[in-house]
Amino acid sequence: MKKILLVVRDIGLAEKLYQTCRKAQGGPIEPVHATSLAGGFCQLEEDTFEIIVCHTNLDDGNGLDLMKKVRTTSPKTRIIGITPDSDMRSLMVSHCDCVASPKTAAAELAKCI
Repeated sequence: MKKILLVVRDIGLAEKLYQTCRKAQGGPIEPVHATSLAGGFCQLEEDTFEIIVCHTNLDDGNGLDLMKKVRTTSPKTRIIGITPDSDMRSLMVSHCDCVASPKTAAAELAKCI
């Protein structure tokens, strides 16, 4: 079963990402949702994930910190970074496989699954 960690605080965006997982044709998928940076780090301590979708704007910190850790500890994990900030995108490129806006995140996730 392919495990996907969704670290996004926006429930509407999380639901779109869940729907993308449900529609995937690549076999069984288990999405896990965290709404905070702390929750994302907690999930990483408990399990491993093939794909991580992480927003930069989290209530308790910047998702880029989580992306950096995953890139160094699990370099084969696919990371989709989400940010509405075009200036932040250039900082994220070296830590993500793909940088998306909130509007394009579900489409980028579909490509990775």
